[in-house]
Amino acid sequence: MSFEVALTGNANVRMNYVNFEREFVVKLGIDVIGWTHEKFINPSEMSTSLPPLQKLSTALKDGSCHFVRLSEAAHRAREAAYNKQRWKNRRPAEDD
Repeated sequence: MSFEVALTGNANVRMNYVNFEREFVVKLGIDVIGWTHEKFINPSEMSTSLPPLQKLSTALKDGSCHFVRLSEAAHRAREAAYNKQRWKNRRPAEDD
């Protein structure tokens, strides 16, 4: 069983690196702890330099990088921050 299914109970959920904040944090209340790369991206998109990939692989294997279900309070706070940022980045409707 994949971690996505184990954490959500939904057999249809799939990892979404591009929209992780929206699809996992906001919608499902799941976050990643200990990601070793500066950006949360698909490992296949990382540099082909072996050390960063090995570092992430080791962190995933030893559990220092893992996915967690957020507490209700943390989930609400992240959702509010996401919505505030989304509202801030909205473009005003163009006048015709």
